[in-house]
Amino acid sequence: MNYSGAQHGAMSLAAASSSKYSQEQLEALEACYERNSQPSSQEVKALASETGLTQAQCRAWLQYQRKKRKKNVLENQSESLYKEIKLLVEDLGRAKERNAALLTENKALRRNVEDFCNVADGEGAAEEEEPTLGTAAKRPRTMAADASPGSEQTQDPLAAIKAALLRPPAGASSTVSKPLDVNNVDVSGQIASNAGDHVKRASRVVTRVLQGEGKNTQVQDAVLHSQEAQQVRAVMFQSENPMDIITVLMKSLDDIVGDKGKTAQQKEQEVGPLLDSFVKAELAIKDAQLSTRKKLAGQLPLLPRKRDPAAVLQPDLHVRSESVMCIFNMSYLGYAERSLCLMGEASLYALFVQAYDLINLEEPIPFDQIMLMHKFREDLKKQETELVCKFEVGFHLPYAFVERHRDASVRSHVESVLATSAEDTSALMIETMEGAVKVYKEGIAKCYEKLPPLLCARIFLAMHKVKQILRASDGFYQLLVK
Repeated sequence: MNYSGAQHGAMSLAAASSSKYSQEQLEALEACYERNSQPSSQEVKALASETGLTQAQCRAWLQYQRKKRKKNVLENQSESLYKEIKLLVEDLGRAKERNAALLTENKALRRNVEDFCNVADGEGAAEEEEPTLGTAAKRPRTMAADASPGSEQTQDPLAAIKAALLRPPAGASSTVSKPLDVNNVDVSGQIASNAGDHVKRASRVVTRVLQGEGKNTQVQDAVLHSQEAQQVRAVMFQSENPMDIITVLMKSLDDIVGDKGKTAQQKEQEVGPLLDSFVKAELAIKDAQLSTRKKLAGQLPLLPRKRDPAAVLQPDLHVRSESVMCIFNMSYLGYAERSLCLMGEASLYALFVQAYDLINLEEPIPFDQIMLMHKFREDLKKQETELVCKFEVGFHLPYAFVERHRDASVRSHVESVLATSAEDTSALMIETMEGAVKVYKEGIAKCYEKLPPLLCARIFLAMHKVKQILRASDGFYQLLVK
C-alpha cells in the first residue's frame, strides 16, 4: 500500500510518541534535544549509535518533541492573553459601576447645592459686586411675579453658579485653561485634556522662541504674577530639585536611551541603577514639597481675602497665592504647569497621558508594552477617581467648585459649605493634599516596579520633558507685578 508524504510523517510522529523507549534511550534523546533541538546529520548519527535506535526513529522523536513543545508555548501564550483580556473586561465593568456610583453621588451633591441656594448670604451681597448664592436663590421668585410673558429671565436657582463655572476669569487670555465641568465626573480626564491643550500651545511657544522671539509681546496673552505668588513659588522650588539631581539623572538616562550603538539589553542594564536613584530622589522631593505646602497652609487663611472694590480699576493679577485654597490649586504656578494640578499635586494620570503621546511621536511602541501601559494608565485613573470621590463626599462639594474659589458666586457657596463642616476644614484640606501626594508616589513606584526598565526610562524622560515644556511656556508669557 502506498502512503503520501504527509501520511507517512504523521505515522512516524505517532510511532515516536507511542513507541516504548528504555529509560536510557529517553535520557539520551532528551539530553540531545536540550543541547540542540535541531541537531545536524552527524549529531543524529551519533545519537542513533548511542541509543541503538535508527536515525529515522531519532529524527521522528525530535520532530515530535519540537511540535509538542511549540504547541505548549502557544497554549500558554493564548491562556496568558485570554487572562489579560479578561482582566481588562473586568476592569471596564468595574469602571462602569464606579461611574454609575459617581453619577449618583454627583446628583446628591447638586441637590445639596440647591438646598444652599435657599439660604441668603447678606454679608456676601454687601461686600461683593456680583450676586451671591443667597440672592440668586431669592431673585427668581421676584422675577416670576414681575416678568412679562416671553421674558428671557431665568428662574434657575443655580444660574449664578453655572455662569461662574462657565465664564473665564476676568481679563483671562488665551493661555488660560477652560474650567472643569461640574457635571463631568471624569476629573482626571478633564485635567489630562486641559494639560494636552497647554502642551500644544507650548509647542507653538517653542517655535516662536526658535524664530527669535524671546518673550511674549502680546498684551492680551500676558500672564501677571503677584509678588506673593513669586515668593510662594520660590519656596516651593527650593524643595523641588536640590542640586539639580533630577536634571542630572534625566540627562544620563537620555544619553543611554538615545545611544544607537548599544543593544536593548545593554541599555536596560545601564538604566537600572539610574532609575533606582531617580525614584528615590523623586519620592524624597515629593515628601519635601508636601512638608513645605503644609507649613505654608498653616500660615495662610483658608480662602483668599475679598478684594478691595478699588482694585477693580487695577490690572487683574492672574497669578496670586494668598490662601490654603490657592496652595490646593497650585495658584502660585503659571497656567500651563498648573493645568496638571490635582489637589495640590500634579495628576500623574494626566502627566502619563501626555508622556504616552510624546513617546508615540518619537518611536512606535510594541503591542505588549502598549498593553502594559494601558493597564498602568487605567490603574492610575482609578486611584485618582477614588481620591476625587473621597474629596467630594468629605466636603459635600463638587471638585470643579474649588478651582473657581475666587469667583464671588462660587466663593459664597464654598463659604457656606465650609461653615457647616463639623471638621477642621484646613486640616481636612491638608489631609486631602497628603492623599494626592501618596497617589503620585505610589504611581511612580509602581511604574518602576511593573514596567520594563527601558520603557520605564522612556516614560520618566517623557514626563520630565512635558513638565519642562509647560514651565517654559509659563516663562514665555510671565510678567511680574512690582
